[in-house]
Amino acid sequence: MRYIGKLKQYTKELILKLKSEDFYFPYEHRNVSDSLKCYFSVDSLDQITKNSQYIDSYHEEPTKVSTAVIMDLKENDVTPDLTSYWAQIIKSLNYPLWRKDLSGSGIKVCIIDGNCNFLHEDLIWKHVGFINGPMIDGDSYTDHGTEVLGILAAQNNKFGINGLCQDAEISFASTYNLLDSLLTAGDKLSKGDVIFFECALQFNNEHVPVEYADYVYDGIKYCIDKGIIVIEPVGNTNTDLDDLKFGRKFDRNFRDSGAIFVAAAYIKDDYIGPSGITSYGSRVDICCPGVDITTCGRGDLVNSTNKNRWYTSSFGGTSVAGAFAGAIATNISSARKSLGREPLNSLEMRNILYVNGKNANTKLPNILVGKFTDVKESLKVAAPIPDLDADGVVTLQDFWIFQEYWSDSDLRGDFNDDKAVNINDFFTFVTSFGKTY
Repeated sequence: MRYIGKLKQYTKELILKLKSEDFYFPYEHRNVSDSLKCYFSVDSLDQITKNSQYIDSYHEEPTKVSTAVIMDLKENDVTPDLTSYWAQIIKSLNYPLWRKDLSGSGIKVCIIDGNCNFLHEDLIWKHVGFINGPMIDGDSYTDHGTEVLGILAAQNNKFGINGLCQDAEISFASTYNLLDSLLTAGDKLSKGDVIFFECALQFNNEHVPVEYADYVYDGIKYCIDKGIIVIEPVGNTNTDLDDLKFGRKFDRNFRDSGAIFVAAAYIKDDYIGPSGITSYGSRVDICCPGVDITTCGRGDLVNSTNKNRWYTSSFGGTSVAGAFAGAIATNISSARKSLGREPLNSLEMRNILYVNGKNANTKLPNILVGKFTDVKESLKVAAPIPDLDADGVVTLQDFWIFQEYWSDSDLRGDFNDDKAVNINDFFTFVTSFGKTY
């Protein structure tokens, strides 16, 4: 609590300072109009590629992204089912979609972003709260938030995509008054809830995590001291955060807020490595999918005269990596809560995701992007089952719970494909997820 007095004392002064600073949304694969560059200072992917000494030297990420629209919807056309576009992502994350407790239920999430199209056909069903404003006008701001919210909350229906934590209590807070948004969110959320940033700070011509600013660091620390999980994208300028010009602000041994730093990963077949534009360093904890992700908005995959039916297949960078990290942390918190266990704080969540993650491949050993998130392995520690009644042992009582929970009409618990959910499936279940407290 020692931070709050200092922060409230200087809030007005710091907000004015914040407005004069150059915060930006880490967009990729798009050009931003000159009228926005004074606020965002965003480079296109082509510009970043041209100026980067690493882009072609440590993985095979393409520097061009196709923007061909696969379907231009007419008024009476049915939106296609795009869930197959996530198949490789789900596989790479080792994400157990069959677990019904991975829904975000019981967890509050605050997304700090610029704006969003809440009327999108895949999002309109979801009630999204509003913590702090104002939201920022402009198509680029709105597209960005729409893409992010799609990762979390797109409805599970027969068209578009399916968000990962549809049952979470989701709110938006504006990047316009970043510190005020952070403090307000911190006062409304509790231990085990999640805040994730969808912005970064510009340092000269490079992008760095927002906590580089001391007053933002203090706001993050206030939230983390309350037990809230905080996630920060590391930025998209291929910047080495260990560079001494940053004054050791990203040296964990010198200064550590407890936030989870997220880099963007490139995935192709069995290859997982850093994306070509992600920043990196020893302070980075995890990396998540960050290249050519399908989600709501923008309209380069599915287009229409109605923006509420737009979908993209080229959302990338640490923005989407941060959204995946936020969704995963939310669902792990939700699964843990459903088992009656004490909520995890940010440091505990960070440790679980890192220790149980996969090594990211890189051809340059100094490109440090943490561990690639492995959801199934992390759940074995954070929300272990089949000790479903949380009594410390696996007994027949757990099987009864299992049978009731997973024996619905779609037979999600039928692990041996005999068209029934029975004790044999439970034995398979125990073998796969048998780590208990």
